[in-house]
Amino acid sequence: MQLMKDVVQQQETENTPQQPLKTKKDEVKGQLSSSAFTMLTQMLGSTMLAFPFVTYKLGWALTTFILIHSVVMTLVTMYYYTMGCYYTLADSYKELVVKVLGKKAGTLLDISLFVSYYGYMTSYVIVSSNGVTSFVLNNFNAVMNPYITKTVIVFVIMFPLCLLKSLKQVSKISTIAGMIIFVFVISMAVYFFMHVGSQTLCSYNGHDIKYSLPTFPRASFLESLLFFIMYIPSMFGNFSAHPVVPRFLKELVGPYPFKKILITKAIQYAVGIVTVCLVLVGYLGAWMFGEDIQQNILKAFAPCKDIYIDILSLFYAIVVIINFPLVLYPLKASLVQSFHEQMETKKGYRITIWIDLIFLVAALLLALFLESIVSIFGLFASIAGFVFYFLIPFYCFIVINKLRENGKHLDDIEDNGQPISIDSLSTAIITMATGNVEQARRLSMKMFGQNQVIIENGPRGRTASVVSERRQSKRFSIKLDAPVKKEKTEKKPGEESSDLVKDVALNAMQAVEEAQTNENAPTKVVEEIQIPKGLYKMVPKKRRVQGWVVIGIYAMVCTVGVIMNAMDVIKVFFG
Repeated sequence: MQLMKDVVQQQETENTPQQPLKTKKDEVKGQLSSSAFTMLTQMLGSTMLAFPFVTYKLGWALTTFILIHSVVMTLVTMYYYTMGCYYTLADSYKELVVKVLGKKAGTLLDISLFVSYYGYMTSYVIVSSNGVTSFVLNNFNAVMNPYITKTVIVFVIMFPLCLLKSLKQVSKISTIAGMIIFVFVISMAVYFFMHVGSQTLCSYNGHDIKYSLPTFPRASFLESLLFFIMYIPSMFGNFSAHPVVPRFLKELVGPYPFKKILITKAIQYAVGIVTVCLVLVGYLGAWMFGEDIQQNILKAFAPCKDIYIDILSLFYAIVVIINFPLVLYPLKASLVQSFHEQMETKKGYRITIWIDLIFLVAALLLALFLESIVSIFGLFASIAGFVFYFLIPFYCFIVINKLRENGKHLDDIEDNGQPISIDSLSTAIITMATGNVEQARRLSMKMFGQNQVIIENGPRGRTASVVSERRQSKRFSIKLDAPVKKEKTEKKPGEESSDLVKDVALNAMQAVEEAQTNENAPTKVVEEIQIPKGLYKMVPKKRRVQGWVVIGIYAMVCTVGVIMNAMDVIKVFFG
């Protein structure tokens, strides 16, 4: 009876048009574009608004040098970090650190992440406030008190959003809102070329905003060198996507060695696109405004009273406000777990409320008295960035050969005939900017039209076998919006009665045998990796020295960054 049902379903399926088959090469491209797009949105954010100010302060020559250095070293550090996650089967950045350095190092990483995210959340309050006040001033000729505006945004909008138990709807809105970042980048290029002929962006109160961009800083050689060093850690923040890598190693579909290759390529593509965005916004923005540049380039547009930029600035503020609870969510989850509670429980939820209040109040207090987002990014990136930008990745460089030897069997895991699903380079490139994989995946699908199943091997003849259907059903990486349809095929009389009976009878027996085999056989999973004790001592002395020399250099860089950015903050407070 079941056999007849399968036959009927088979015939019904044949009478519907079939989706065009895609080759394995197309499937690889699908995963690659999805993953890279995810990482891209993980990288881009409010730090981009401050880059034109840095470009003007350093001059285009030093900016080019620091940008090249940041791109090259990001690719190097992200490679060794990815390999570290791969050969330790780490589920998170912290798990990698605990496995290779111990629990104390894991706690140090947590503290560094909290400090870094505190800086980002403070900048979110400042950027959102600037966007709202500029829009109201230019379009309603009303001056809003910045202190009241920031307080209202924090407690009336951000705090209720943080209280939501499910961020599903917020994440969906943020998916669409994330496109504002790309609209902003394109708009900067358009505005630059619109006014490049006159070399004047706009005029207000008898003052012209003239195009100008210095080659080098207007300072002595020593000061220029210190300026260059102090911005290195914050530049790395533009390319940060560390939390995404362990999750992709678990979630991407395909053989485990393939995921390593895919993520490496996704990082390369994401870094390339982010670099282009930074060049367009940083160089063109700094050139447009010249001496009138401000630390938030959207705020620098305010005197021009351009309605389009005002609206874009308002939408950018909305994006930042919506992203605030999404950024805070993983920190809350980590802190709640440290109390041995879950966020779903009543006690866990009460803890999250206190965490929300503490972070919001702390971010608001700093934002009320400090508008300098460049100094905020630089200071917190220098304090916290040393651990997760430099120390851990270069420690992975030191021990990577021993980790590879210990986990060499991971490179031998076979495909087992499983196809590579859609779900990947663009999804890995946008999560390098939002920090939310589901959000990035939805946006990737909307942009690239990846809303259909890719089937590696279609029906082999006029009729698809039961076994083929069952096997293909296991290969779906996402849910379908509509059933897969097959093209109508013309059949000659008598063909169904011969081939169909043979195919169904043979394949039905194969299906039963396969089902029995699958029931009896345990699911094959990747075993847990045991990191041998004394791993560091097994590393040759030369490699250890090389690694620690580089770590020491970046420790000095971060120290200079802390001192210089702290001096800028003190100047703001005390004039």
